[in-house]
Amino acid sequence: MPRKRRVAAKARLATEVSDAVWAWLNDEPKQAWIDGYFEVLDLEQHEEKLRSVWESVETELLDRWIADKPGTRPAIWWRVVAPRQPVGTFPGRYYDGTLPEPRKLLTGKGCPAWEKLAYGPSYDHGLPTLWYDVHPGDPPTFEAEATYLERYGFLTAAEKKVLQQADYAPVTVEYEFDHYLDYYRQRDAAKAADRSE
Repeated sequence: MPRKRRVAAKARLATEVSDAVWAWLNDEPKQAWIDGYFEVLDLEQHEEKLRSVWESVETELLDRWIADKPGTRPAIWWRVVAPRQPVGTFPGRYYDGTLPEPRKLLTGKGCPAWEKLAYGPSYDHGLPTLWYDVHPGDPPTFEAEATYLERYGFLTAAEKKVLQQADYAPVTVEYEFDHYLDYYRQRDAAKAADRSE
């Protein structure tokens, strides 16, 4: 049975979640919550339980998060609270209308993997996580997380006071070469060359 987190009242409120779940909710490295892996896995697989836990810690967690990392939100916020993409974005898919609205693409050339291959869409803090193709000289650039939060009305007055211009700077996709996806890119390029002959 997981140990319940009991910390002095001035350090933390009386919310009862295990150390592992608290660490996971706060985007701490896996080593910080690995002892509670199955408890975290249970939350990952049961949306109702996850929402219930989130509701019990939301105010406390966000107050602390915003004090430490203004202009950002933890991954769980993106999963539970962030605005959803409209129904019809992925017609006929079980996740249609349930995924977070991504951050706005400002400039650059790239294609998320799910637009070309049989991958489901995946985001990390509002950014696509897997790319089929990224133009190396003009990679996709997205709005900052603070800009997204402000656009949707989630940026607090306290955050607005402390955020600097750099916190609103656009974010460029850091593309990591994936040999598996490269096979598909080469295949598609060969098919296009065959059609043009």
